[in-house]
Amino acid sequence: VIVGYTGEELVRFSKEKSVDMVVMGTTGESTLLRKMFGSVSTYVCKNAWTPVLLIPKGTSYKEVKNIVFATDKERVDRHFLKTLQPLLRSFNAFVHTVHVKRDSSTHYELKDVKIEKINGLPELAYKSVIIKSESIAYGLNSYIEQNDVGML
Repeated sequence: VIVGYTGEELVRFSKEKSVDMVVMGTTGESTLLRKMFGSVSTYVCKNAWTPVLLIPKGTSYKEVKNIVFATDKERVDRHFLKTLQPLLRSFNAFVHTVHVKRDSSTHYELKDVKIEKINGLPELAYKSVIIKSESIAYGLNSYIEQNDVGML
């Protein structure tokens, strides 16, 4: 039994034990951010030393087949993708790296789509996508809806 403020203790424990990821449910409370995620999960997201996966209250399980990694770069660091390998294997999912370029004259356009592989890791292929859209949020949401994405 660990005694203390739940959020602080989860952050401390995850750092001490070098966990790969914190997965936690959310309940929702008073402010908008807290209504969406809860005070403990909000604290953990802001302070954790490892990725945090939040599962909203009432969510039902759906197999994750596609994971989007949104990036502000056209080319993704291959070393970073190698670090995602255990996560991708555990979900048996395909990763899409998506970069959205803002273009006020374009509602939504797939500009460049490539299937790429990482040298030395032939089983880790990913889709590299560049989108032109009037807004980053619209471009990303449109891509997610069109590609059965289960995790962002």
